[in-house]
Parts: sequence; structure tokens; C-alpha cells
Amino acid sequence: AEVISEEGASEEKLPDWLIQNENIDSQSGVKNCGSLEGYLSILSNFYSTIKEKSDEIEEYYRLKDWENYTIKVHALKSSARIIGALELSEQARKLEEAGESLNLDQIKADTEPLLSMFRSYEDILAPLNNEDEELSEAPEETVKDALFAISEFCAVQDYESVRMVLDSMQEYKLSEKDRNLFSNLRTRLSQLDWDGIMSLCSER
Repeated sequence: AEVISEEGASEEKLPDWLIQNENIDSQSGVKNCGSLEGYLSILSNFYSTIKEKSDEIEEYYRLKDWENYTIKVHALKSSARIIGALELSEQARKLEEAGESLNLDQIKADTEPLLSMFRSYEDILAPLNNEDEELSEAPEETVKDALFAISEFCAVQDYESVRMVLDSMQEYKLSEKDRNLFSNLRTRLSQLDWDGIMSLCSER
């Protein structure tokens, strides 16, 4: 189960629970991401945003906002494919096509099953939590620097830079309060709620 690099040298192993998991083609995920480290980082990011992203799809479905609904299932199609969740990616692809052609019957029939499958990955990927124990505690200074940087980028509405700072904080173990704060910041960012981001940063 070792990942062999092009030089033939044996690299760090994929965790057994991941290799044995039928819901994820982890070998294809490693290929897509270029390295085991890159794959585990993207997998972890996928896992930590399941609730937020599934809630967004559900909300746009509820609002009958088919344009944003289609954008979100397209994003899920891509991210699921990258991590090797091929069946999930295929279901999202079908709904992306249904969204583009406004096939409302298919959207109504298949959105709930898609959301159930997507949310089931919270359990499937739960062992990633155990690997978080290796993360180091975030120094207070690092949290403050991150929030300062987010405020600065937010002032010029620089989406990618705010997202990059949020992603960088996933390399640390955070207190529950800070974990909730960064989760809320992600949600606000997905809504492009720049004022909301600023006020969250200043409250902390």
C-alpha cells in the first residue's frame, strides 16, 4: 500500500483505513494531487467544509436559485473527483447538467440523495480527526496575525487571499472558540459578506 514515487523510492504510506475505504479511490486522489502530503491536505480541507458546502447547496435548492445551485454542484463535482470520491463526483455532475438545462424534475428527485451521500463523508473521513492530534496548538500571536491579515484582505475584497489565510489555519489545533470563529469566517466568505468578516475579526 505504499505510494511509489517516479524514482521508485517508497514514500510515506497512505493510512490503512483510507486504502480499505470503498467510497474513495485514494490512489487516484494521490495522483490527482501530485503527492501524498498534498492529497491528505486537500482531503482534510474537503472534510472540514462538508457541512458548510452541503448547507449551501441545500439553501440554494430551497431558494430555487438554480444559477448558484449549479455553481455549487459544479464545485462539488470537481473537489470530489480530486479526492477520489468518484461516485459522489458523478452524482454532482448529473445535477450540474440538470441545473444547466433547468431539468427541475431531476433536481427535485436527486438533490436529497446527493446531499445524503455528501454528508455521509463526515463519517467516512472521521478518522482524519485522529490524525489532527499531531497538529500543534496555534500560538495566540498566529491567530491574531491571521485575523489581521484577513481584515486587510477583506478591506480590498480579496477572496483568494482570505481563503488562503483560512486554509493555512487548518495546520493548527485551535481552541473550540477559535475553531468556531474560523468556521464562521469561511461561511461569511462563501456569502461574500465582507462586513460580517470584518466584524467577526474585530470582535475577537
